[in-house]
Amino acid sequence: MFFLWTSSSFVRTTFFIDPLLHCLKDCSVPVSCSLRAHTFTRLPPVKIRQVVALFFLLTNASSKRKESSLEKPQSSFSFPRKLVGPLPTFHDPRNEASTNNASSTAANGYYNICKEASLTFHSWISRDACPQYKLRVVGDYRNAVQEIMHHNYGAFLKQHSNDLIVAPPAIMISLATSLQVREQIAEKHLGLEDSFDTKQRYIINVLQYCQNALQFANRIATLVKKEREEAGGVVDKISGWLTNLTLIDKEDRNWSDIDRDIKDGKFPLYSGVKVEQELCIYHVVLNGDDRFQATALLLTLDDLMGTIHDHYALLKAFMRGKHPKQQETSCIQLVLECAAVANVATKSVQRVEEELAKNHPHLSTFYHVLALLFLENDYDKFNKIMDKKKLKKDPHMTLNFIARIVERSFQEGFGLDKPICEAKKHFAEQSGLPHQLVKDVSPDFEMECLFETLRDFELNAGTVANPSLSAEYAAMGLKPNTWMSKYKHIGGDFSILNTQKFAQMSLNAMATRNSPLVQLGFSGLPFDENTNPATGIRGDLDERFMHLIFPVIILLCNNEPLDYLPHRSSLMTVFDLVREHLIEDSTKAVPIALSFGLHAVLMSIFVLQGDGNLATVAVQTKQSYDKLFAQLQGVADRSTLSKNAPRMAELIELYGSLGGLPYQMDNAPGEIQSQDEMLAFWNPLVGGEYMLCSTYLCSIEFGTATFNSLCQLKFVLHLYNALRLRDPSLIIPLLRGLDTIFMNSKSVWVGLEPDLGSCCNVFYMALGIDATSAARLASERGTYEDFFRVFSSSQGIRG
Repeated sequence: MFFLWTSSSFVRTTFFIDPLLHCLKDCSVPVSCSLRAHTFTRLPPVKIRQVVALFFLLTNASSKRKESSLEKPQSSFSFPRKLVGPLPTFHDPRNEASTNNASSTAANGYYNICKEASLTFHSWISRDACPQYKLRVVGDYRNAVQEIMHHNYGAFLKQHSNDLIVAPPAIMISLATSLQVREQIAEKHLGLEDSFDTKQRYIINVLQYCQNALQFANRIATLVKKEREEAGGVVDKISGWLTNLTLIDKEDRNWSDIDRDIKDGKFPLYSGVKVEQELCIYHVVLNGDDRFQATALLLTLDDLMGTIHDHYALLKAFMRGKHPKQQETSCIQLVLECAAVANVATKSVQRVEEELAKNHPHLSTFYHVLALLFLENDYDKFNKIMDKKKLKKDPHMTLNFIARIVERSFQEGFGLDKPICEAKKHFAEQSGLPHQLVKDVSPDFEMECLFETLRDFELNAGTVANPSLSAEYAAMGLKPNTWMSKYKHIGGDFSILNTQKFAQMSLNAMATRNSPLVQLGFSGLPFDENTNPATGIRGDLDERFMHLIFPVIILLCNNEPLDYLPHRSSLMTVFDLVREHLIEDSTKAVPIALSFGLHAVLMSIFVLQGDGNLATVAVQTKQSYDKLFAQLQGVADRSTLSKNAPRMAELIELYGSLGGLPYQMDNAPGEIQSQDEMLAFWNPLVGGEYMLCSTYLCSIEFGTATFNSLCQLKFVLHLYNALRLRDPSLIIPLLRGLDTIFMNSKSVWVGLEPDLGSCCNVFYMALGIDATSAARLASERGTYEDFFRVFSSSQGIRG
């Protein structure tokens, strides 16, 4: 809808309406294609003010009616507490799907950043720089850059006058990006002296050598260019890139030493790691093996969780009056922004997880990722003693077995239970290994998995299955949740594995006991932002998450018809992931994206705690939510809407039912105190998702459902063309563009070409005036008073 506002008062703007109506009815020139193609000059200022005045009159009259209904509700109608049907959506689902599936480097994690950068570098060096080389193995990169250096050095010695080979800035940036990501992954996880570590360090060393060699070759080209310019010669066609080399080459480089090496013919030499068997570029550089992509996944989780942490830190600064742009007391805008950031990050993790499973189907769960990255020694131990033919037939059978043990450690009842015994028996039969051998080798990594996933209260209470081994591990300085201690936001005291365990336990308990709740106090001391603040997510927030926050989310997902909500995967991402998991199978491995979303909920609570911030955010979010539906309630006058606009009344009731979304608790878990209720329903992220959903649906989707866009289009285009018939000098770029698009649309230009008064007739009808009254006004050249009287009568406006 076109909203044009002016600073003039309503009384002053009506001065221009009467002459505007007369100018409409004086039009006698048919609207034709030749007129549409006419070259116009700028519209005189008076005509602009007339158009603005008419729009302001119509929108102002409509808003006055809404304000009066808000002030004095004419009925006691109240919305239902539950969604009564699917909410309509007016966005093409195909466009939404393409948007959601659109791969962008930033959204798809470090793996895709590295992959795109590596592919950019590879395409340049194989197609543009050294097309004569068949680059198949990593070592071929060394040979290619050596050839580039020798080629440019030949030009430096004036042995030939061929074009220089210059690596453009974009290529150098891509190479540096690929190196940076690989080094970050190496810093986070690599370090064991194993074959994988050697391979990755070999790739890093070769790419570092390529970087140094290309900088050396570019420096040669710079010197050659300088000599040619001084000699007054023609600079080669590629050296236009040389003007940008300084943007990258201004790093801390000792160019005098490099210039001396160039004159002496001393090229950079490779001095990195060497491998016995060369590595395929396609598998290890352009795509990356399973361990590389799995490690990139963890790095992505940590980076995105850090982004969520930083955004809620800005909200906290706002709450404490330290935000530089703080201009108002309400924090709702930042609450919405933080929730949107968390949702986008969670959706990104979901895409990364799906891509990992697509590229490496054997890494189908978080537990497979953990088994691959942190239990490799046990993985290799079985593979070394296994029959090679059987291993070749199913190379991932050992990984699946260890992942099953890891998954069991995230569930209740871990130990020598039936699932573990069955997993060992199945693996022994599948691998051909003696059953007793499997039983003898397994306990080592079984206990490591159990110890890694121990909760704080279990360790302190001495409830470990095998106390002697626990004491032995403690004596060795081993602590729980150490696998990802290098990751700042998903490891250590902020371990996402702890969140994964609580989520898995809750969902399994719900499936077996028909309730996700256990006794309060089971998970440690209750959290309170004032009297018992959290020093980390793991441990301090366990009790509240296990027995309050997550159970409430589960109950809402089970009891509320979330399937009725359009765009819920983007607006209520955490709820959508929980809902999808419950529908599929709640006992299956919890997806990584779901654990990430729940971890984001806990991160929002941890960051904002203190000084009553959580309580303030909860109260303001709830008040804003209630106020939104109170405003919608104000226009829900069934006595008039149901008669004059039944579809409008139906939609108001439908959208208004969203107001009961956070409150519908048919099977509430006991008596929830007010403070606990606010933490469960209105914690920063969950409350933010409620507000995102309600604000978007009620402000955008509801508006699209209730306003007739086609009539608005007719209204604007008929008015615009009527004014142009009156004064061909009129030109408004936006309306001219719309007019060009809908030039031949029969739904806009109904019937024959318009004649005298027809534009004005359709203009009146687009406003909602009936056909008879519109025709009479157009033919009788009614005054402004006649128009407003008929218009007000058709809209139910009194006075």
